[in-house]
Amino acid sequence: MITDDVEVEWQTHRHPQLCRAFPGTFTRAEKVVLMPRDPALEAAVDGWLRGELAAGVPAVLLKEALSR
Repeated sequence: MITDDVEVEWQTHRHPQLCRAFPGTFTRAEKVVLMPRDPALEAAVDGWLRGELAAGVPAVLLKEALSR
């Protein structure tokens, strides 16, 4: 299976018989949000997402999900 970093973390958590075969990633590909074209909505989502990323929220959520 070749997939993104989050999927590897999730699948190795769900299936302990699996392991990460490569210590890093092959490429760096950012995720994006696709939504209706609306400048005000875009600004609101961008601002919110920048704050969440800066605060480390995605990493915390991943850690919490994997602890279940």
